[in-house]
Amino acid sequence: MNGKAPEYEVWKDTFNLAPRTKGGFIQIRNLKMRIGLIRHLPVNYPFLNGLVSQSEMLKWFEEYNAAPVIEKNLQSVGSWNLCYSSELSRAKTTAAFCFKGDIVYSPFLNEPFPSPLFKRDIRLPFILWALVIRLAILFNHSSQLLGKSIVEERIKGLLKDILINKDSNVLIISHAFIMESMSKLLIKEGFRGKHLNMPQHGVLYLYTKD
Repeated sequence: MNGKAPEYEVWKDTFNLAPRTKGGFIQIRNLKMRIGLIRHLPVNYPFLNGLVSQSEMLKWFEEYNAAPVIEKNLQSVGSWNLCYSSELSRAKTTAAFCFKGDIVYSPFLNEPFPSPLFKRDIRLPFILWALVIRLAILFNHSSQLLGKSIVEERIKGLLKDILINKDSNVLIISHAFIMESMSKLLIKEGFRGKHLNMPQHGVLYLYTKD
C-alpha cells in the first residue's frame, strides 16, 4: 500500500460491515491484535520569545509543520506488518526510520491545525498561546474547525478500518494529541496499554488485545 489512506467517512453509522461493541467499534473475535504508537521525533524549531500576536502564532505553526526533525537513535521498535503515519513531514520522516516498507499516510492522524481564536490580533506569551489553543481544541470551541469530538470520530474511523481489514500487527506514527485520544479509545475497547498524557518523542507505546 502506498500513498494516502482512502477517503472514507468517519461517522458512527457509516460502518455497517460487522457487529459493534457498545463504544461503536468493530468486534472481531479470536484475533490477537498488536498496535504500536510512536510520537514523531522532536522538531528542530525554536519557540517564540516575548509577546506574540495571533497572526505570528499561526505563522509559527505553519513553519513548525515544515521544519526538520532532530535525528536521533530510536529504540528498537520491533517488526510490524503495516505502518500508518500522519501526513505531516515530521511524522513521515519518523515513519521512514521505523518501518522499511510501504507506509499508509492518513490525514486522520494529522495534528489539528489551530484556527484564529480572536477577531483582534492580540498578543500573548508563547506558552500561554499553546495552552489556550490546546484548551480550545479540547473543549470544542466554536472557533476551531477540528475540535476534540471531530478528531476522535476521525480516529475511530481509522481504527475501524484497521480492524475491518484484520490488520493485527500495526505501527502508527502520529502526534501527542492524537496519541492521547487513540490510547483512550484502544483501552476502552479492551486493549492493554498505557493511557497516554504527553507521550515522549520517538518512544514505542504498545497495545495488545487477545
